[in-house]
Amino acid sequence: MGTNVWAYRVGNFPSDAKTGWSYSIHFHGLDELIASLKAKRLERKVDTLAIVAHGDAGGLVQLDRDLTPLSIGSFISAFTDLNAYFEEGGGKLIFISCIAAIGADGDALLTGVSKLVPNTHVVGFTINGAMAQEGLPTAPGQVLDGDNFMRGMSAKLMKGRPVLTEYSVFSKWARNGYITKIPYQEQVKRLGFRCAWSTCPGHAKPTDRCVPALKGVGHARPWPG
Repeated sequence: MGTNVWAYRVGNFPSDAKTGWSYSIHFHGLDELIASLKAKRLERKVDTLAIVAHGDAGGLVQLDRDLTPLSIGSFISAFTDLNAYFEEGGGKLIFISCIAAIGADGDALLTGVSKLVPNTHVVGFTINGAMAQEGLPTAPGQVLDGDNFMRGMSAKLMKGRPVLTEYSVFSKWARNGYITKIPYQEQVKRLGFRCAWSTCPGHAKPTDRCVPALKGVGHARPWPG
């Protein structure tokens, strides 16, 4: 298993082997994050990098300056440098930000960033998230569905809530400039429940449906190739 890094601008996350993350890094901007990765000598060692930052609109990740489809060009140097830390053959870059992947702007953000980190799966979410309250470890994403989201929810009520991961039915994936996985609520609006992956096993015949997605768990393999 490769090195997993939880990089957070918001909230708190203890660096503890029990969490399943190799490192916990607090940062403000990508340059600061890259410096921390360099100091830890993680070149070509990172399998998964989760960036935790606010997002309150599709296509928006609030770093020290806003990352949006329109501002991606000003981040080219930073993402090029960041790319040097993913494993050979690519890894996973996850933006854990509220609704940043929703809609066409979310598509544009993920595909735009994915062009700058070749062969790496870039993941965002179409749901609001809440950090675990004091008394609970901040698991990757401790997420509440937007319809039930309440700020300041007690640790007792937060306990047992679903954890936001790249395999969530609310996740959207991009790779090398293409959307490769879409969230369930977008997939069900497509003719025949087709997902973004043209070779999904659930689409072997024109009359097939993406059966795993109908069960709310995405398709059998979450990315192509």
